[in-house]
This record gives sequence, structure tokens and C-alpha cells, in this order.
Amino acid sequence: MDNIKTLWRAEGYYYEDGKCSIEMWPYRVVKRTPKGVWIVSDTYLYGKEKFVLLSGRKRYAYPRQEEALESLLMRKKRQVKIIEWQMKAANTIIDYIESKRYKLKERV
Repeated sequence: MDNIKTLWRAEGYYYEDGKCSIEMWPYRVVKRTPKGVWIVSDTYLYGKEKFVLLSGRKRYAYPRQEEALESLLMRKKRQVKIIEWQMKAANTIIDYIESKRYKLKERV
């Protein structure tokens, strides 16, 4: 891991016409520590440094593009689970209101 000079982050984009694209963003390693590296992107983060643990399960960027793509896949699957839960909660509230089980309380 000491010879890593670039880390990668995959981002997915969805467009109104139904198409999508995957972008691979390179991040230059600028500093090393015993636990991780500091990275910087000349385009994406506008020169801001970001720390990345090299031993963590979830990382911001990865040494190989394949790992970055797998990370994007896992992030999007998690996003779907969150949205599904939010839809279930919202639909439950809608059903509760429409079933007229909710009674308005008189304010005194």
C-alpha cells in the first residue's frame, strides 16, 4: 500500500432522458500516515484535502477502480433500502389519514 499514488471514487449520474453514466474520479495521494492517506483532487474537491482510512470497510476512495465501482454499487443498494423504508413510512401515514382513524382533537 505504500506505493499507492492514486485512489479512485466512482459516482453514478442519472439524467432526465433515462440514461445514466458512471464517472471514475482520481485522487492524488499527498500524505501518508500509519492508518491512511490524505488525498486531493484537482477537479472534484477543488484542492481540498480529505483523509481516507486504508483499512476501513467503507472508504471514500479505493486503490483500484473495481473496488470503487463495488463501493458505488453498495452505496446505491443502501440508498434504495433507505428510500423503500421512507416510502413505506409515508404510505402508512397516508393510509392512516385516509382511513379516517385519525381523529382531530379539539383545542381548548
